[in-house]
Amino acid sequence: MSRSRRSSFASISIERILVRALSPAFDRCERSDHSAPIDVDLARRQHRSYVAILRRMADVIEVAPSDLHPDCVFVEDTAVVLDDRTAVVTRPGVRSRQGEVDEIEGVLVRSGFNVVRMAPPATLDGGDVLRVGARLFVGLSTRTNEHGARWIGGVAKEMGLDTVVVSVTAGLHLKSCCSLADEGTLLATADCPIDDAMARREGLRRVVVEEPAGANVLALGGGRVLVSAASPRTADQLHKMGLHVQLLDISELHKADAAMTCSSVRIPAPGAWCT
Repeated sequence: MSRSRRSSFASISIERILVRALSPAFDRCERSDHSAPIDVDLARRQHRSYVAILRRMADVIEVAPSDLHPDCVFVEDTAVVLDDRTAVVTRPGVRSRQGEVDEIEGVLVRSGFNVVRMAPPATLDGGDVLRVGARLFVGLSTRTNEHGARWIGGVAKEMGLDTVVVSVTAGLHLKSCCSLADEGTLLATADCPIDDAMARREGLRRVVVEEPAGANVLALGGGRVLVSAASPRTADQLHKMGLHVQLLDISELHKADAAMTCSSVRIPAPGAWCT
């Protein structure tokens, strides 16, 4: 990546955030472990606290929940925003979730976006796409296939963005094992497919975290970062690095294999970018 292209994507800046309220059927969501019951009322309160924090950071577009789609709160999987005017509506890798995208597409169009909709046989969850400046890392996972990776890579290329495809060998999504805390810091589990060499090429410091929930944080720009209360050691690391850390309890969302970024789609300010 040239210096000029890197400098044109120098800062994370969020202008709007898309969220979707919790489905009344949330306890029937897709998840790997059904042994722990989900307290839907507590999950709803935790999600409301999440939205309240985001409202202090940016304008929030809130979409009504769906009785038919228990996972609809995890809106990140339904759309990948490429700039402040262009978004890809995905084709989630679980059939039960594919109907979620219809309403999200309508909301994005009404919000002024040029929307490109993914077509079969491609499947892709937004949780498998990590934006780093002018590059997209796309994870091949149980939810995202090679067709989906190539499809979004083609759209990204038209937008002047590069794509790197990696294989996710542990965890649900690429963002289950890595995320950005700020423009220069990648938090990662030990088995994250973005290794030290890849991180250095992007100008990133790769910080391996011991707490699984600590690998997924929400970078809000300006050194602010939202961290799960399930990862206090990670929060302490970030605080010592000079970041402004806010902890939030999302324990019931974690039971659904979710992490901090899953419940929102971030929309950058013109000329900026966000994860």
